[in-house]
Amino acid sequence: MATAGRPPKEFTEEQIKRIDELAEAQCKDFTIAEELGVEIELFKRHFAQRTQRIRAIGKNRVMVAQYHGCLVNGTGGMSERVWWGKQHLEQSDKQAIEHDVTDELGDLLREINGTRILPTD
Repeated sequence: MATAGRPPKEFTEEQIKRIDELAEAQCKDFTIAEELGVEIELFKRHFAQRTQRIRAIGKNRVMVAQYHGCLVNGTGGMSERVWWGKQHLEQSDKQAIEHDVTDELGDLLREINGTRILPTD
């Protein structure tokens, strides 16, 4: 079994370079294995740890590029950085939604929830 530092002999240096390139671009193991024409089990056996590490490197590079892009470039190309961040860095737009609740609706909801205090006669 190969380690993350030494590729297995079944794969060429060119294939290893392509695997690293695709993993850094956040491609999934299945997609990379399919491009190489190898069974997913074989691919994962030899490259699961390597691709996980290379994906982390790719995410870190993007985060640093986003940071520098925001500081240096202002808004130029921002939409691409925002899209990438949402897709791969678990970033999202913050949305706030306000609801106006009438007293009657509030009473009804509290009654349904069992927290309404009914008036005593």
